[in-house]
Amino acid sequence: MTDMVFSEEAIKDYCFDYNVENEEIRGSSYRKTNPKELLKEINLTELLNGKDVQFEVSRGYDESILEQADPDIFNEVLYQESDFLRENRGAPPINCTFNQLKATMQDVTENGFVKKQIIRNGYGDVVPENSYVTVEYNMYLEDYEMPFDSTYLRKSPEKFRLDQVETILGLHYAVKSMKKGENSRFFISWEYGFGALGCPDRIKPKSDILADITLIDFVEIECEEEINEEDETVITNNFKKSLNKAKEHHFNGTQEFKKGDTFHAITSFRKGLRILIDLPLNNDEEEKAMLRQKVKCLVNLAVCYNKMGKFEQACLACQDILAIDSNNAKGCFHYGRAALCLSNFDMARKYLMRAAKLKPQDKDVNNELKKLNEKQNLHKIETKDFWEKAFKVIQINEDKKEQSN
Repeated sequence: MTDMVFSEEAIKDYCFDYNVENEEIRGSSYRKTNPKELLKEINLTELLNGKDVQFEVSRGYDESILEQADPDIFNEVLYQESDFLRENRGAPPINCTFNQLKATMQDVTENGFVKKQIIRNGYGDVVPENSYVTVEYNMYLEDYEMPFDSTYLRKSPEKFRLDQVETILGLHYAVKSMKKGENSRFFISWEYGFGALGCPDRIKPKSDILADITLIDFVEIECEEEINEEDETVITNNFKKSLNKAKEHHFNGTQEFKKGDTFHAITSFRKGLRILIDLPLNNDEEEKAMLRQKVKCLVNLAVCYNKMGKFEQACLACQDILAIDSNNAKGCFHYGRAALCLSNFDMARKYLMRAAKLKPQDKDVNNELKKLNEKQNLHKIETKDFWEKAFKVIQINEDKKEQSN
């Protein structure tokens, strides 16, 4: 079985620290935290010309490192939760007064200033308080059919930290009670809304609010420090802050991918990976946390590369995944898919069979194996036809030569 050979262009495109001037992959940072770490700098030209390169391989990582990994964006997009909710623009309008609606709701706060009615159940656990959330909402005043504020009309979801009051207080209490994918109505009393003064010209004093809210997604933040979306500078001597910055880029990448913006999704995932590559590690727990996040970014990067037709880059990303966890089913699957698109049938079968062994009931893996068999059989037929035609041409030419003699 032959190894995958990648073009110079693909390697340059994938590498996170490629020195254009010297045509070198800098070993000091490229795949720095993978078990497969380069001992010295590699000259790209020598590498592509077949010169031997020395590697140091460690097999000390336990597959349990990745047991808590979240589903990759490939599976999230199949669920299509956000697309469904965007199309439906939340819950249907009400045909009763706020007081009548309040009577059917449950208290979110003990003082009754925020009440709730679930329209569509979410899944998983209630959003942790230390989370960066993405929500869609319509907000109504009583006796008004049109919302006075709507993320749907703005065509931009609202994003904020749940542990910091960045909007009206009632919105924070409402979202804190929700699960991912949940759509609920909330009554927000004026005390937790715009207060006794309201918002002149738009919201009258002491106006209660009806909020139709959907929790689209969230990413948990592990420290108290503020995420600054404008500041791309990474403070590498603070592990938690750097890891959270990488998670923020990963979160942005998943949102961009769901919107069909694969190009910018790749950019976001690569930003997250650059942070993780140079992340200083002080203990085993930090290394495990870094590797978990790194695998998430790499899996999603492989999905994006496959979608864009950059199959060699997808293979390189999967190599990095499997260098961390050789039994990662997603890494095997996306490697096999990319290899199939490159018509490397042996490599495709190797990794798809590994994925099937790890996840025997997975429909995507089994469908990809069917595609492999069909494409390989077609290739055999086409190859046979080609050589039959070639031999016929050769025979015709030989017959003509004999006749001319």
